[in-house]
Amino acid sequence: MLDLARQHDLVPEEIYNEKGRTAEDAILQQVLMYDIARVTKRPLVVAQVDAAQCYDRVALAMAALTLRAFKVHNSSVLGMLKPLHCMEFYLRTGFGQSESYFGGKEQGKHGLAQGNGAAPPTWQQISTIMINAQHSKGHGVDIVCPITMKKIRQVGIAYVDDTNLWDGMAEDDDVDSAAHKSQAGINDWGGFLQASGGALNPEKCSATIHNLEPDGKGGWIYPDQKKEEPSREEEAEWEELDDLPFFVPQGDNDAAQIKRLSTDHAVENLGLYTRPDGKSDNHFEQMRERVTTWTAQIKSGTIPTRSVWMSYTHQLWAGL
Repeated sequence: MLDLARQHDLVPEEIYNEKGRTAEDAILQQVLMYDIARVTKRPLVVAQVDAAQCYDRVALAMAALTLRAFKVHNSSVLGMLKPLHCMEFYLRTGFGQSESYFGGKEQGKHGLAQGNGAAPPTWQQISTIMINAQHSKGHGVDIVCPITMKKIRQVGIAYVDDTNLWDGMAEDDDVDSAAHKSQAGINDWGGFLQASGGALNPEKCSATIHNLEPDGKGGWIYPDQKKEEPSREEEAEWEELDDLPFFVPQGDNDAAQIKRLSTDHAVENLGLYTRPDGKSDNHFEQMRERVTTWTAQIKSGTIPTRSVWMSYTHQLWAGL
């Protein structure tokens, strides 16, 4: 299935858990997007949306339709999904195994199951359909190569269930319009996720508005990093900026408010720290702590020199 998708260029640019790509590539793309927004002085809203329980909440009917759409044989689809749906769960303790069970044909369960080798590619193809749906809704930002002037449109970055949604960056965008586009994109993404059986986890979701304004002295500043009190003329604009909350859709037509982070807040994304204002202090601190911890562990241990070198190569350096 994935080989067929790769042959026909059906894997979106936004997916970074694809073969030949890494989480570091996804973070680099996010950093470059912040750099472009900083250079062009255009507002960019980044919504970090996290799917709850990922594989365990996939609706098997949606999984079946997705697999069939990508040319997986019907017998293969049923051979994987039917046992998952009709699985019987027993309780086993030191006193023996229970005679009754839950699940089975009477109470079919959903989810792709942890440890299922076909779960990652199935989720990737479901994500492909969701990303294509985001494109059809007009979400995302335009990225133009300054040399060839070739333009591509991306809705964000996705690595398994960790997703960053982008909106704004248009010539006529301001903070309000970018925030409105982003909220519409979050609503659509949450709706697509619910259609596949999933849901967004509000506690792990957040949004950041990258916006630069003239400081009146020939430079540019981030309004949410001002330390002094705003003047009366700026007070109304400050209140308007503070009144831009973001919500993620929940079940039963409900919505939950998510955190609104400032541009000097370092967000841990895929194991790395990125700040919208481009500063890397938090990431360097994380690297320093890893080196200090690894050095202390090596000094206190008695492992051979060859093992130390292997640990340095495959644990410390690979993690930096």
